[in-house]
Amino acid sequence: EARATAQIDHPNIPPVHRMGVFDDVGVYFTMKRVEGETLRVILRKLNEDKEGYRRTYTLHRLLEIFIGACNGVAFAHSHGILHCDLKPGNLMVGDYGEVMVMDWGMARYRADLDQGGSGNKMELDLECQLDSAPSASPGDGKVVLGGTPAFMPPEQLTGEVTEPTEAADVYGLGAILYTMLTWKNAPFDTNLPSEELMRRAAAGRIVPPRKAAPRGVIVPLELEAVCLKAMARDRSRRYRSVAELLDDVRNYLDGYPVAAYSPTPIYRLSKLIRRHPLVPSVLMAAILTWFGFYAFQLISNLSQSTSLINLAEFNYAQAREYNLLAQRTTRQIRQNQ
Repeated sequence: EARATAQIDHPNIPPVHRMGVFDDVGVYFTMKRVEGETLRVILRKLNEDKEGYRRTYTLHRLLEIFIGACNGVAFAHSHGILHCDLKPGNLMVGDYGEVMVMDWGMARYRADLDQGGSGNKMELDLECQLDSAPSASPGDGKVVLGGTPAFMPPEQLTGEVTEPTEAADVYGLGAILYTMLTWKNAPFDTNLPSEELMRRAAAGRIVPPRKAAPRGVIVPLELEAVCLKAMARDRSRRYRSVAELLDDVRNYLDGYPVAAYSPTPIYRLSKLIRRHPLVPSVLMAAILTWFGFYAFQLISNLSQSTSLINLAEFNYAQAREYNLLAQRTTRQIRQNQ
């Protein structure tokens, strides 16, 4: 843990201040003390409806915590370091909004991901032997990487993959998002026997968040799609990087279309309206103005037509009277002759 975090200087990763070896007790390190609660505790208190928690930890606030975790993991990936054990219990939420990705004890180094290209800085010279190699060898059918079964990717549980990959951390972050949407402590029932839990996790049989969430908790379709894509059984269908996952979550918060959610023209139009409410308001005002003018013209023309019709009917009635009068007068003249 110390070797991993000592080289990652990021606000969402607790810094290591000092590391060394004592003759009497061996290796030691000191790191920042973080006051607060783990995400796991927060989710449990949300489920228990502890006073103030549901008001404080809204979906928006939980997504802010998730973004902080993604930022820390993405930064670590850029330095070639994979966490390999992401779960709510390893996310610390400070009293003043801090979000710390903790417990880097299972971290692995990947030279091909290290954008700095400075080599494996996890191999520190402490004047003693530190063996962090996996206990099992690739190809022996055992799970090489450690972790928490309910948050481990299926390919790791089945032994399909024996080397750490970005896809594993993407899956772990997707599982964390799942717990945020459902207020559960894991994507799978942790009360199940270990073998059954691992079997379900390896098969990728995940209950969609909208069905797993407690009654009254609304899970947006877009976030459910993001979560399920990050936790896809086929790792090739997951987000290619944490940055892509982060982009989709930010797009949701900013009102832009989410790549994981199949967009339709109506969906994109609704997103546009939400992002720019002034535009549809102006268009609606213009439409209403045009409709009002058209209606006024229509009513005015109708009123004029009605008046002309009434006038014509009046003139027609007058003409009939004059015609009858003329006929009577004619008859009288003929009788007097």
